[in-house]
Amino acid sequence: MALKLANLAVSKLAASITDSATTLSIQNADTGKFPVLAEGDWHPATIIDQAGNLEIVRVTARAGATLTVMRAQEGTTAKAFAAGSRIDIRLTAATVLSILQDLNTLDEHIDDVVDTLNEAIATKLNKSGGAMSWILRFAYDYPQLWFGDAATGTGWRIIKDTPEGQVGSLVFQCSTDRWAGGANMKTAMYLGADGVAHFEGGVQIKTNDVTFGPGAGGKLSKLQANGDVMLNRGDNTGFNTWNAPNAYFGWDGGRYVFGPAGGLVAYGYLQVDGPGLSSKLGPSGDIDFSGFMLTEFGPYLSTVLRGFKSGNQPYVLNGSGSVAHGLGRKPSKLSSYLVCTTAIYGWSVGDEFEVAPHAWSNQADYGITLWADTTNVFWKFPRNGLALIGKSDGVVYAAPAANFALRVRGAL
Repeated sequence: MALKLANLAVSKLAASITDSATTLSIQNADTGKFPVLAEGDWHPATIIDQAGNLEIVRVTARAGATLTVMRAQEGTTAKAFAAGSRIDIRLTAATVLSILQDLNTLDEHIDDVVDTLNEAIATKLNKSGGAMSWILRFAYDYPQLWFGDAATGTGWRIIKDTPEGQVGSLVFQCSTDRWAGGANMKTAMYLGADGVAHFEGGVQIKTNDVTFGPGAGGKLSKLQANGDVMLNRGDNTGFNTWNAPNAYFGWDGGRYVFGPAGGLVAYGYLQVDGPGLSSKLGPSGDIDFSGFMLTEFGPYLSTVLRGFKSGNQPYVLNGSGSVAHGLGRKPSKLSSYLVCTTAIYGWSVGDEFEVAPHAWSNQADYGITLWADTTNVFWKFPRNGLALIGKSDGVVYAAPAANFALRVRGAL
């Protein structure tokens, strides 16, 4: 049954009632002042006449201006009342007791819900020694949250390492021995009072482009940045920016690789170790090797050190041509070669020999002239082309264009 109350619910009896009447009528104009009652609802009402006679009744239903009542409530006596007697809703002792009873019922219900919740948590979450209690410890010394498996004793906990009222650190720990401590209980990280996240072991952060921390075989996976990489010392001094678009440093499966736009600077010795071997680069520029030296140059440095060598070029009498040398500046040394493409005069296919880069003094209109700029090597043949000596008989012949191709070389 639900208690219903209304403020300023006052009216007068529209007709007299006897001491046994169970219905009464109020003024039609006052019906809206009184509560609408559903099945089981009620409200108290007090009737008092001009002589001071009063009775407390319980109103259990209302149909328009007609109220259904239970007489002689809360120690009062049923009486007859004349039309015009006052009827109103007042706060009575039974009303207050009903409110208190409802509060007690609500408190019991809350206790039941809390007990049910604790039983559910204790069933689903376990730690060593049985069912977990105080899984979440709020406003309590060393508040903590546990996640674990009672069967294996393995679990995680997040704990504040100082009592309530102190800042302290928020610690993330894992255990494999039912939190017995020792080597099997490890702190993975903690958030310190200084606002810094501290990691006790390795740090591994994975995204599409960046991975820090040990990968397969304990090797650093890679450091790749499509922008600036800021490197600094532990004391927050000595900042340096590696500004290299698409710069790359990482393990390619057989070695550590620096990207084409990157560079490496070391203060002190830079040492590279291998199985049974090592090498180090000292501040003076010396390189010390404990074993043999194997050097692999990049494509540009290889070109500079080895010079330029062309492929087969057209050999045309009274003709000219050019080819890019890729040295980056004008070469200081040039040389020309003929390579046999069809066997003749004892020369076999693939045989190559150097030819003089000028006209012979006793063979007018034979020879080749070479010159170059920062980009290309150029040549010019006279009308008779080049003269050669037969490989098998030593006789001088004019080199047939159909049997030979030109190759040129250059060096800085």
